Amino acid sequence: MFCIFICIQCSRQFVSSDTNYHISHPREGSKYLISKQDEIFDLAKMNGRCQDSGGSLLDFNDRKEEFHVRFFVQWSGVSDVIYTGITDLGNEGHYYSYATGKPAAYIRWKRGQPDNREGDEHCLSIGSRGLEDVSCHKNGRYICKIPA
Repeated sequence: MFCIFICIQCSRQFVSSDTNYHISHPREGSKYLISKQDEIFDLAKMNGRCQDSGGSLLDFNDRKEEFHVRFFVQWSGVSDVIYTGITDLGNEGHYYSYATGKPAAYIRWKRGQPDNREGDEHCLSIGSRGLEDVSCHKNGRYICKIPA
């Protein structure tokens, strides 16, 4: 019961908001923005929006960061597809950061993923139990990583 109370108290301070984004509080030098509107995902366009905010589409450094981001997603109340900046477009099975072009530093797949269903799943989405590959052309939201 004590743990639940602590988590509820922390959540009140975890998410703020502006017109376009749910905003996490800074953690280890970064903060995260989740777009508020569903729209057809476009890697270049969404990464450009993240750059306009001073960052890029999210790519994970490690499990600790993934845990923090999933907690933020949970408390933001967003349940739609949330696109990251990790993709294997142009090189099936070799995942990289769209923003940097470097191999993805960390991916913890949801069970049964990646499955590249119908040969058209080349972008990564944050799920409740890990990352999953999804079509790059679905409706959804996106998440940016911004230096704090």
